[in-house]
Amino acid sequence: MEQRYGAYLILAVVIAGCGSVASQPTQTCTGPADCAAPGPCEIADGATCTDGACAYLPAVCDSPPPSECVDNDSTLRVYDDGGTCTSDAGGCVYEFTDTACEGCSFTCLGGCVAATDCDDDNPCTADACGSDGTCQHASLDGNACGDGNCGTCVGTVCSAEDSRCTGNCDVCAGEGTTFNCIADSNACSGDCVTCSGGGTAFSCTPNAGACSGSCDTCLGGGTNFHCAADQTVCGGNCDTCAGAGTGPYNCVPDQTQCGGNCGVCAGAGNAFSCVANEGGCTGNCDTCVGGGNTFSCAPVNSVCTGECGSCDGAGTNFECTPFDTCPINQVCECSGTDCQCNF
Repeated sequence: MEQRYGAYLILAVVIAGCGSVASQPTQTCTGPADCAAPGPCEIADGATCTDGACAYLPAVCDSPPPSECVDNDSTLRVYDDGGTCTSDAGGCVYEFTDTACEGCSFTCLGGCVAATDCDDDNPCTADACGSDGTCQHASLDGNACGDGNCGTCVGTVCSAEDSRCTGNCDVCAGEGTTFNCIADSNACSGDCVTCSGGGTAFSCTPNAGACSGSCDTCLGGGTNFHCAADQTVCGGNCDTCAGAGTGPYNCVPDQTQCGGNCGVCAGAGNAFSCVANEGGCTGNCDTCVGGGNTFSCAPVNSVCTGECGSCDGAGTNFECTPFDTCPINQVCECSGTDCQCNF
């Protein structure tokens, strides 16, 4: 059948259905279980057996086809919510209304005509418009995503991915669709280490400023750095960089590096060197002489005054002593550093 109202065309559609279009003979039964062959406008659910004959409930026509686009996507067809079931039609009949609508799939059904109509604002889907006017969103699993530098698609969800951070003390962190590599100082160990860098690479590096002595340095590698002695900082010839554990390490004198019998390791700061120690020579005419790392006591004859004295001794003690240069009948006698010939 065909009906027209104003600008609209109204037709009827048949939803085939529930049995043969031929009239159904009365079905005999002994119980409801025998009633399993309802007519075109009847349903088996709820069937009863009364006086040896099957009785069926009427079919309800309340499931129309969904609205659709016809006439090369130029017409919108909307079916009525309720239909009518007739035995002649063999099922439910739903009337519908056709309305002119160019680009029907997108304009009237809310479908799409291009991929731009399907943007779901998800960086982990590839948006496309299907041939049926429906949007499709394929997963971009494994792709980089979001506004940061380490977001990665896991299925269709943008997530943090630590493997995109290439240093040894970084981690990918963030929320939503923004994930960035940041420093993770907990990944570094030692007493003079810091996690520094930028972009996608943060690495453990030595922090010499954390070592507080005068001759320590920060040594190590990988993720572990510790304060240690640096002997090259001490600039004297008898000093050493000393300390323990994490320091501090300081330049200190090392007397064992000075040879001879009157040298002493002296200095300050980062420089200690062997120098002469006059106090190390105990006589009255000796002096401490030498150079480099060796200083020894030696006699100085010029210290002994008078007519007959001589500076003699050994080790760290040299004294002015009589030397036989006096005339006959005189002897050389010394008092301190003064030696005279006396009768």
